[in-house]
Amino acid sequence: MMRDITRGWAWTRALLGLMAKEIHVCGEAGAVDLVKAIMMTTNEDVEVYKYKRLTELQIEDSAVGSLDNIQPGDCIVCFSKNDVYTVSRC
Repeated sequence: MMRDITRGWAWTRALLGLMAKEIHVCGEAGAVDLVKAIMMTTNEDVEVYKYKRLTELQIEDSAVGSLDNIQPGDCIVCFSKNDVYTVSRC
């Protein structure tokens, strides 16, 4: 997402705008160098930890249709605050 021309700016702004002692960022290995470069602009320390996925990631071919179909262990990805609020109210 960071490299996406339509969303990268928001991701970068969110990362640099967080007021926290520690931030955990999960993502693909290909993003590590970019995150490090961004954080170097503010002289932040970056520690990288690599983890092995314990279960296979399965991506559905179609939308779930209803939040009633969400099962334990499912992940819902939201791209806006409004989406998060909508999902949390269901």
